[in-house]
Amino acid sequence: MSEADFLDLMGLQDGNDLARVVDGEVCLSMAGVMCLALSAMHDDDTTDDGRAAATATVEKLLTSARRRGFGKADILLTLVAGGERSPRIVELVREALDGVTAEEVAAAIGPVRRGGEA
Repeated sequence: MSEADFLDLMGLQDGNDLARVVDGEVCLSMAGVMCLALSAMHDDDTTDDGRAAATATVEKLLTSARRRGFGKADILLTLVAGGERSPRIVELVREALDGVTAEEVAAAIGPVRRGGEA
């Protein structure tokens, strides 16, 4: 997936910090990873295993966010489930990830990396 394809998938304009191409590879920020996982949860083309991995990633990150006081997880999930792809989603994702620790990130994306194809 190219940077432009990712931004298009999320309904975003170029010039943000969710994804960028480095040495020909698309690199996602943590917010980009969460946005992609949120999208995969409701994409008809996502396999059952992919959907399960994406859901686990999102749930782990949102559980951590709730512990830090993030109270908009239900709003975020409802908007995404309703098909919204907008800067508002990104804003909520960034708010949810504010203060995330390296350990929380590692715990959340571990299953995605192990289950994904290289």
